[in-house]
Parts: sequence; C-alpha cells; structure tokens
Amino acid sequence: MVKGSYYDMSLFALCAMWGFLRWDRENGAELRTMMRARAAGLLAAGVLSAAVFLSVPPRLRVLPDETVLMAVSKSMTFDKTVEVATDVQRYFETMYPENIVFELQPRPHLFPYLLSILHTVTGYRVANAFVLNFLILWGLLALVYVWTRESLEEAGHSAVFAEAGAWSAMILMIAQPVLTLGATSGGFDLLAAFCVLGSFRLLHSFLKTPTAVRFEALWIALLAVSSV
Repeated sequence: MVKGSYYDMSLFALCAMWGFLRWDRENGAELRTMMRARAAGLLAAGVLSAAVFLSVPPRLRVLPDETVLMAVSKSMTFDKTVEVATDVQRYFETMYPENIVFELQPRPHLFPYLLSILHTVTGYRVANAFVLNFLILWGLLALVYVWTRESLEEAGHSAVFAEAGAWSAMILMIAQPVLTLGATSGGFDLLAAFCVLGSFRLLHSFLKTPTAVRFEALWIALLAVSSV
C-alpha cells in the first residue's frame, strides 16, 4: 500500500501526460497562436509572481502541514513510499536506530509528488516547495489573465478594455493576502486553487466545443482536484 500510492501517482502522471498530448494534437496550434498573441500578459504574470516573492519572504508557515508534505516528498524521492518516520528509538544514544516507527499521513499526494519530481531533478531541499509554488502562481495568474481577456472580448468589449480588465484581474488576485501568504509558503493551497480553476476552464472549453479529447482533459483535471 505504501509503495502503491507512489506508483499510482506515477501512473496518473503518465496518463495525464498522454491525455494532454492528445489534447495538444487537437488544440495545440490554437494554444500556441494564443500564447504568441498574449505573450506580454503571460510575461507580466511571471513578473507579478516574482514581485510577490520579493515582497513576501518565502518560509514555512503552517508547520504541522508543510513539514509533513516535505517529509512525504522526501519519502517519495528516496524510498518510493508515502510513509514518514515519526519516532526513533536509539540504542544507548548512539546513531544506530533500534526501532523506527513509520506512519501514513492523511494528506493528499499530488503536491508532494510534484515536489519529489523537483527533488529528483535538483536534489532534495526545502526551497523546492517555494519554487513549485512560484511556478503554480505564475500559471494561476496566466490562466486568470487569458480567461478574463477572452471573456471580455467575447462580451463585445474592445481589445484595449479587455487587456486592461485582464491586467486588473491579475493585480486584484495578488492583492489578496491569503493568496500571497499561500504562494510563498510550502503548502498545497495554491495548487488546489489552480486545479479547481483549471477544471472550470476545461469545463468551459468542453461545453463550448464538446469533443472526446476535451472531455478526457476535463476528467484528468477533476482527478487532479481529488488528489490535492
């Protein structure tokens, strides 16, 4: 069971990659055209994300949760399990543990699994949690920018008004203290927000143009929501 959870997440990641590759074959050209047209706004989302991390120092804030997530990500990286050592009995205070108690932690596994991928690439370090949340914040602001601008343009507003509205939406997002504190922590709250918003975006896309590939992408996003 403890190893099965890790390999279940790996299987889900492979299925998600396959599903979004299929989605890219159907919608990739449209996506790349949109990204080129919205390049300034997408870059601005990255700049605003950097401003958040410069103004709010990154640190672990909710230790009972965030330290558990880090410990699970460490177990995933090195042992391919989701167990965490919670108690160690030493033999006459030496460095040789006589008995180690492992426990399963009641936390979702998507965030520590993504952390374990960063640990595998760059080595285990606490700062990887902040790097991951920075990337998620960038993606969240970019999604807000694109969706807001598209919605305003579809409503008949001018390109200038739609651009201003999209920028305003990003600025209002980062003006929320709960968002900036969550983004610069080692918690999974920002990932949960991104997955929920992403699932609504994919639902909107599917309802607008129902296809099997878009339905598959929507199910992948909903499964991610259930794991975060």
